[in-house]
Amino acid sequence: MSPLVVSKLPRGPAVRAYTALQHDIVGYELIRLGAAWDPVGTDRASIPTILALMDSPAAFGIWLKDLESAWDDVDIASNGGEFDEEVRKLARTSMRAEQVERIPQIIGRLHSAANRADRVVASRRLKAMKDWRHNNIAHNLVPDPRKAADKVFYGDLGALLFATVSVVRRLHLSLNDRDMDFQQAFRGARRHSKTLWSGTHFSFPDHDDD
Repeated sequence: MSPLVVSKLPRGPAVRAYTALQHDIVGYELIRLGAAWDPVGTDRASIPTILALMDSPAAFGIWLKDLESAWDDVDIASNGGEFDEEVRKLARTSMRAEQVERIPQIIGRLHSAANRADRVVASRRLKAMKDWRHNNIAHNLVPDPRKAADKVFYGDLGALLFATVSVVRRLHLSLNDRDMDFQQAFRGARRHSKTLWSGTHFSFPDHDDD
């Protein structure tokens, strides 16, 4: 719990109320993060599903064809004026050849993403998170004590988030030829969180209802 929030909470029922809110927020984020690692399925865009799709020769062939022909319909102009058709054709051919030359590098990024994803899938953190989601959130049931489950420790979700970001960035860079600015998203999330809690005030009755 951050010092900013602690400074706003009186003792007693306020702390328990905030703890309940905190658990709800973490549960929501846990569901979203877990969905990124759900098994392969036709009804989802999880990381394993995307990697399995790119491992399919048919799907990979379609993506490769789109990559090679990406410049075919680009309107090439310079200094506000158009080139003649022959020059434009030569420019497209050159750009297409450059794109094709980059294919081994792109495939290398895909392999790197797949290797990192394999490590996450086999990790204790992901198994523990999925166990927690299944037992405590997805079905809203009392955990079955007969089922052994790894514990989710402090810092696990953060570590899993950053591992997920690493895989997603490599996939996005490989498939779309552009990076994703997660650092800007993180800065925005911190700014919004600070704004929220700076303007939040808690008011509780003095007596304890327990």
